[in-house]
Amino acid sequence: MFPNQPSRLNGSRRERRGHQGKLKVPTTEVDTISIQKLLAVIWRRKLTIALPTLLLAGAFTAYAYHLPERYRAQALLAIDPQADGPSPTIEEQLWTVRETVLGRPLLQKVIAEFKLDQLTADATEAIKSRINIDVISAKAFRVGFEGEDSALVAPVANRLAELFVSQTTSAKTDTIAHAIAQADGALHKELESLRGKLASQNVQIMNYKERVGAALPERLAANLKAIEVLEDRIEASNSAIAADQATRAAVTKEMSELEKRGALDPAVPPEQTASQRKLDDLKSELARARTRYTERNPEVVSLAKQVRDLEQAQPQADRGHSAPSAISLRYVQLSAELEGIDQRLQSQRQELISRTAKLRKDLNQIAAAPQHENRMALLMRDYATTQASYQTLLAKQNVAGVADGSGQAGSVLLFTITEPARPPSTPYSPQRARIILMGLLAGLGLGSLIAFGTEQMNTSFLNAEEFSGFTNLPVLAEVASIPKSKGGRTNAGRIVTIKQPASVVAEQYFTLAAKVRQRCQRKSPMVLAITSATGGEGKTLTSLNLSIALAKSFNAKVLLVDADLRRPMLHQYLGLSSAKRKGFGDLLLHPDDEIQKYILQFNGISVMPTFERVANPIGMLTSESARALLERMGRDFAFVILDSPPIVPIADGHVLANLADHVLLIARARRTPRELFKLAVESLDCSNVIGVALNDVNLKHSRYSGAYRYYQQNYQARS
Repeated sequence: MFPNQPSRLNGSRRERRGHQGKLKVPTTEVDTISIQKLLAVIWRRKLTIALPTLLLAGAFTAYAYHLPERYRAQALLAIDPQADGPSPTIEEQLWTVRETVLGRPLLQKVIAEFKLDQLTADATEAIKSRINIDVISAKAFRVGFEGEDSALVAPVANRLAELFVSQTTSAKTDTIAHAIAQADGALHKELESLRGKLASQNVQIMNYKERVGAALPERLAANLKAIEVLEDRIEASNSAIAADQATRAAVTKEMSELEKRGALDPAVPPEQTASQRKLDDLKSELARARTRYTERNPEVVSLAKQVRDLEQAQPQADRGHSAPSAISLRYVQLSAELEGIDQRLQSQRQELISRTAKLRKDLNQIAAAPQHENRMALLMRDYATTQASYQTLLAKQNVAGVADGSGQAGSVLLFTITEPARPPSTPYSPQRARIILMGLLAGLGLGSLIAFGTEQMNTSFLNAEEFSGFTNLPVLAEVASIPKSKGGRTNAGRIVTIKQPASVVAEQYFTLAAKVRQRCQRKSPMVLAITSATGGEGKTLTSLNLSIALAKSFNAKVLLVDADLRRPMLHQYLGLSSAKRKGFGDLLLHPDDEIQKYILQFNGISVMPTFERVANPIGMLTSESARALLERMGRDFAFVILDSPPIVPIADGHVLANLADHVLLIARARRTPRELFKLAVESLDCSNVIGVALNDVNLKHSRYSGAYRYYQQNYQARS
């Protein structure tokens, strides 16, 4: 992709010939989703998914086991088969059972017998919430009781059933005597009175809602939304009015200028005949109509026909009169436009007035909402009180029907206990397994959501395949992760070309050396600058391992120079002390010194570290002495490797890239953001970049990890 550059070490280094074009980075990517990629994302983000899952599952588990165990016992009741009369409906049976079982007299008896008033201050309401009534059919239902004491719930449920049967039976006897002693006319009259009062109160509530419906509290959210929409529309109307006023001012100004230039002067010469003047007037009117309507408009068609008829009716000698001037036509066009603007302004102002009035009305409705809320609460409370009285009398009337055999459906029903409640052996609540499962699913969902968001925000490269889909730079090597040394202050253990020469990582560095040699057209001497987008990408480690691989592979003299004058790191990898040592920075200050005085030998390669930060590194690197110094190095060594500073934060890397014959970019998998790498490539306007080395790649979970395992099992094990 990039042309190979010839060596420039002979004589003064000449300027490179015209670039073949900037390094290209595509602006769009096509990312396909596959099962393997999804599994890889899950594996990479396993902690992100597992942590919320464990936390939520643990929290739900703690909550589930914190809840007290509740037990339930139910007694089965049925209609006495010997009772006369038709079977009641389910609604009628449920009404009768609820009114009797949940009645205050019956509950007070149960509370007193079992001392349930110790549970809460309002024992009656608490007991109601723990009683459950399940209708099985029109002739059977269950009465149950819930509680935390498994030995108590069954006796309470049975006692409720017994009291219900006893009360319904005694109610029958009592109501028979009452029916004989009194006629039910007064009860019926009172019911009718309450029914009429309920209807009246219901009508009053409906009328009030209809009258102030828009100002009720339940319409508050809708009113606020309507106010927001009105404010937006008022703002839009004001903007439109301002724009039209500005346009009108511009049109008025232009018409004034046209009037000064004679736009209103008669267009027909004095010697024109009446028919010619009429023809000119029709043409002017036709031009004005065409500015306002289309050619198919009836008015335009009529005017065009009149013009044609007059032109044909005139003598041939009278048809040569001049048409209206361009100024007059423009004036007519502007007049029509001004008329349209005035019409729009009038319509917009009226619409603005209407919307403003509607906005004030809605604001008044919101302000009056608390008052209407209090009024509605008072009306509903009165209605509820009347309804409770009505239901009580209705229940009495139903019981009276049972007593006197008046023919009401189900009026002579008697109930029996067919199956008493039994003490429960297991609690019915809480359902801990279901709660824990909900926590597990919620944790998985939250963890997956966090993992997905983290994956979307991470724009780094995972492997060479993703890198190749992003840029057209060739990936010369995909170097696996090198673990840090355990113990010690140096990173000497990460120099795998020496410490682990038979490892997969070392083989990848030897592969990189071969490709670098091939990309450089196998010419020597060669100056290679190794740089990256930013720090922490592994430039120094790559430079050191690549230098050793070049020396071993091609039996050549290799010089590794720590050219990072701001933050030198090479001496730390080699475990060298900076006390009284001179390096590349010192040689730049004394370019005429002997190069060998600044060189150290390390495992077959020559190394020129930089021990201390150098002042004014840009000035030193851009000097002619730096260029001449590199040419001197090229005469003594086949390969000169420059461990260069990063591209994006400082300018030193750009200078060294221009001084070198070739440039090798370093990117770190799962670390280098794509946007940062793109910025570095676009800013590095050089044609001598030979490719990219992608290091710190996790090959264990790649699609071609089997090839590396095969090497480790069959080659590395035998070496």
